[in-house]
Amino acid sequence: MRKEFPVSNEGITAAFDFIAATVARLGVGETIAHRLSIVVDELCANMIRHDESLTAETNFTLCIQSVEADTVLIVRDPGKAFNPLEYLAEEVPEIGGHGINLVKGLATRISYDRIDGQNELTVAIDGSD
Repeated sequence: MRKEFPVSNEGITAAFDFIAATVARLGVGETIAHRLSIVVDELCANMIRHDESLTAETNFTLCIQSVEADTVLIVRDPGKAFNPLEYLAEEVPEIGGHGINLVKGLATRISYDRIDGQNELTVAIDGSD
């Protein structure tokens, strides 16, 4: 399932509803929906706060699918090239910057690509929970 949302707090809220509905359709548990919502909240809130090239008139895209035992979330945005996976826990400031470590902790796999001028972060979460 794929859907676009405005880069705004309202867009993030609508994304949570999309996650809940999609996870229910896929038949995976509420724990997975909760983890996906945390990931989206962290990644998309950072888009809003830190990428001034994105506005509420631009959209981010979510794609959620089951792949083997995992639930896979793909987050795409047309913002500046930015790979959050380059930040290690030891290198982030004391306040802020720890969100990507939270995302990494929830994921069984995570990867970043820059495709067709868009950031694409793929996060797999173990679907056996």
